[in-house]
Amino acid sequence: MALTSLECSVAWRYLRSKHKDGFISVIAGFSFLGIALGVATLIIVTSVMNGFRHEFMSQIIGFNGHMSLHASNGIAEYNEIANSLRKSSNQISTITALIERQAMFVTKTQVIGGVIRGLDSLQLKNLFAAKLIAGELYFDNDDKIIIGKYLANRLNVCAGDEVKIITPELSEGGFGYIPRAKTFNVVGIFSTGMYEYDNSIGFISLSYAQKLFDLPNMVTQFEITVSSPDLSNKVKAIVQKSADRYGLTVLDWQERNSAFMNAVAVERNVMFLILTLIVMVASFNIISCMVMLVREKSRAIAILRTIGMQRSSVMRIFMMAGFLIGGIGTCLGVTIGLLFSYNIEHIRKLMEYLLKTNLFSAEVYYLSRLPAEINANEALITTVIALLLSFLSTIYPAWRASRIDPAEALRYE
Repeated sequence: MALTSLECSVAWRYLRSKHKDGFISVIAGFSFLGIALGVATLIIVTSVMNGFRHEFMSQIIGFNGHMSLHASNGIAEYNEIANSLRKSSNQISTITALIERQAMFVTKTQVIGGVIRGLDSLQLKNLFAAKLIAGELYFDNDDKIIIGKYLANRLNVCAGDEVKIITPELSEGGFGYIPRAKTFNVVGIFSTGMYEYDNSIGFISLSYAQKLFDLPNMVTQFEITVSSPDLSNKVKAIVQKSADRYGLTVLDWQERNSAFMNAVAVERNVMFLILTLIVMVASFNIISCMVMLVREKSRAIAILRTIGMQRSSVMRIFMMAGFLIGGIGTCLGVTIGLLFSYNIEHIRKLMEYLLKTNLFSAEVYYLSRLPAEINANEALITTVIALLLSFLSTIYPAWRASRIDPAEALRYE
């Protein structure tokens, strides 16, 4: 039964009157703020977790592809094998042949272990066209190398300087076998935004990597990119049949990073559950607030019942009052959460400036910026959960209000 205009007017007149003390208002305020902060925190945390997952996926896949094919002793006739693999599935976008080996980066003051990757010069230019922060992509001959910015800082070199590369492969010298070494000119410094890559990898041309690591006309692996990361498992099953003929081992991006992806998924689900419990605790405050409001307004409720207001109308009034606390708190929390998530990197920089400390170390978190990606479906689910908990919290107090006996409530008035 809908509330009539007279019922609404009388109800509002009685229910808006000031409380005998401000205690109920304080509880209502805490309920409002609790729900707002719980919803905002839930949106911010899930957005940051999504941002981490997206950044790691984009950076890992950007450098490694969706699938990797390895051979223990190198891959000969790699052009023919690449053409055969490409024909196995029309979902394959690119196949990149490369050499990857561990090596030592040596300058006058530093010796640092890292990884050398050999790529075709054209692929190098395409890969680093948007990631180069110093120097230029100029490969007129083979003694050129591109290194990450953190590795450059550790080696204390810049574009135009020289760095020596020492490999595990041995060469015969005057005093026996010694590690193979070559001096390279640093033509460029790149930044991917991912600390692990910027701190340990150097890129040289594929042709010279074959000479440096004694792999004539060979590569060590293929990196395959498919049309969508979600199709990697399906394409892997097809590629595996062709790879078995050449003795290649196939790993997709989920297998190579399974520990990290599983950890992110588990942590994200646990954080969502914990923060949902915070919203639930805040909704319990609505119950306390509404129960105390019913006790204080029992005389007003009795008068409303005496003049003809039905129990269902009384119940709807108190449900609406409690739901407004949760509804407005939820809307405020969603607004705060979205604004915070959109500007989280600027907020981080401001906090670091004010506190004079580094709150987001790239050495610890492997990213140079704090990422956040808002998922509309998750924000909607969060909003629905908060509103549902707010609504459920009003049922018992509203039911108690509707059960007040007018004669009993007015007996001593």
